[in-house]
Amino acid sequence: MFTSRGVVKTSIAALLAVTLLAGCSSARKTVYLPDGRDGFMTACEDDGWQRCYKKATKICKPRSYEVLEKQRNPKVLFYRCQSARQG
Repeated sequence: MFTSRGVVKTSIAALLAVTLLAGCSSARKTVYLPDGRDGFMTACEDDGWQRCYKKATKICKPRSYEVLEKQRNPKVLFYRCQSARQG
C-alpha cells in the first residue's frame, strides 16, 4: 500500500505537529494520503480509541472506514472512508 514507511511516518509526524500547534487536537483534519486520495486524522486525546472510532463512523457514514495507522502518544487515528464500491 505505501512504498516507504519512513516517508509515511515523517508525513504523519508533520501533520500531527501542525494540528497540535493550531490548537485543534480534538478536531478532524483532512489529510492527503501518499496514494493521492483524501483521508482523515482525528486526535482522541485521553478519551480512548472509542471516541475516534465514533468520529470516523460519523464522518464516513453511510460507508465504512479503513484504519491506516494509530499513534499512541498522543492518540491519533488516521483513516480513510471506503469508496461506494468497496462497501
